[in-house]
Amino acid sequence: MKAFFYYGGSLIPIIIMVYCYYVMKAVKIFKITDEFDLPLVFEHPSSELIILAGLFGLVFSSIYIGLFSGLGASVISFFSFMFIGKWGGVIMGFYSKKFIGFHYIIACVLLPIGYYIFFAAIWNTSMLILNN
Repeated sequence: MKAFFYYGGSLIPIIIMVYCYYVMKAVKIFKITDEFDLPLVFEHPSSELIILAGLFGLVFSSIYIGLFSGLGASVISFFSFMFIGKWGGVIMGFYSKKFIGFHYIIACVLLPIGYYIFFAAIWNTSMLILNN
């Protein structure tokens, strides 16, 4: 973990991507069950694309950790995100109809930010490798 922070890693994109993953997973479950009283934002045609983009968040956050800390840390972080994120989603209310619209709008705003930070880290790491 020391190497992660020493080489420029940040917890912000990891938190953003894991948060977006679990929100989009909950939205996908709500859309599949076709429940009533869901926010109208789920009915928009672009919501399917946003959900699809959010479902890669867990893998991308593990790759981000792997860039700085190695393959072992990447695999461990993937499984720990799967375990911790599930219970965090239950605690934050991702699976209740009352809060899912609020979390979905926040996740739609944060998702491009998380992707930008992830791809900027990949770009910077590749430039460091090419220049050495």
